[in-house]
Amino acid sequence: MSNRPLALSLLAGLLVLSACHTRQPNEPLGDSPAATHYSSLLQMQELNHGMTLCRIQNPWQPDRVVMQYLLVPEADSARLSEDELDRLEAQYGGAQTLYTPLRQQTLTSACYAYLYDQLQAVDCIGAMCDTEYVLDSAVCSDLRRGRIADAGSSMSPNAEVVLCSGSDAIWVTPYETGSQSVIAASLPHVPIIYCADYLENAPLGRAEWMRFFGRLVGKGTEADSLFHVIEHNYLTLAQDTVTGEHLSLLCELPYGATWYVPGGRSTMSWLYQDAGFHYLWQEDTHSGSLGLSQEAVYERGADADVWLIKYYAPQGDWQLADVLSLNKMYADLGPCRKGRVYGCNTARSDYYEVTPFRPDWMLAEMRHMHQGEDEKLRFFKRLSPTIPQ
Repeated sequence: MSNRPLALSLLAGLLVLSACHTRQPNEPLGDSPAATHYSSLLQMQELNHGMTLCRIQNPWQPDRVVMQYLLVPEADSARLSEDELDRLEAQYGGAQTLYTPLRQQTLTSACYAYLYDQLQAVDCIGAMCDTEYVLDSAVCSDLRRGRIADAGSSMSPNAEVVLCSGSDAIWVTPYETGSQSVIAASLPHVPIIYCADYLENAPLGRAEWMRFFGRLVGKGTEADSLFHVIEHNYLTLAQDTVTGEHLSLLCELPYGATWYVPGGRSTMSWLYQDAGFHYLWQEDTHSGSLGLSQEAVYERGADADVWLIKYYAPQGDWQLADVLSLNKMYADLGPCRKGRVYGCNTARSDYYEVTPFRPDWMLAEMRHMHQGEDEKLRFFKRLSPTIPQ
């Protein structure tokens, strides 16, 4: 296991939100049962009358925030005057008041839909983007029946569909290109939920965002309970000594001439190390992806033990022959010679839906893979060396 602190490091991820102004908080958040412990970008504090203040940090300028939400339970809102709400919003440097639970929301990623299924809050999804990637059975059923509307692409949601669905918020993933500004302009009266969870570095840091998302739909207690289970599972696995040698790990497939791999300070790098692998780029200091030449990857991966790949093949799962057909040079890589190439067919596997908020399951998957317990794998399969007839 790595000698760094297990999932407790809170290094900031890369975040550029060009469509919104950063704000200087007037008052730091205090400790409360809602406080986060692993997230580097999300802070929460319980206030009087059941309210919760949620702050999303700007890691480029740690003393600033990109958004603050004042979550006010509808049941308690009658006891609060407009003047009191104005005072609270100003006290913390500006905050957007949201009355919870939010009844209908437009979600822009399948992983959030799966999370809401886990929290038994699917009824709070009014519209869904990128529906072709949704595999969750409950959400797929509601999409087929028309109960959940198809809002098109997450990069440019159909504003008419969002409005007709009665959505009282739309979830937006902040990208460096600032695409969220286009969404904000097309839906000026719909509150935006900034989902910067994917920019977290610690696996438990991203999963901890479920506590914020749960509070949006009145499922804060359920989200806290689920997170505590995930936290316990993850830390127990990560602290368990790995038996045998630490296998070296290569991952991903090239995209064109560039081979993108997780940086050494990324969530996946930390997870691989917690699983007992020697990740080939774990000494790197980047939190995002590294764009490498295929030659550089070949050189480092020549003697690797395991190769982890993800691919999209609706027609069926790949075998090792399918990987080798992409490039004959792959046959020289250590994992191909040793027969330890593992593939995840994302057209059939719910990997992208499940693992962002269940890092404990992904860590267990990697532990099974390290120990050669292929029969226990859920997301990946060892690719058969048999050539299809």
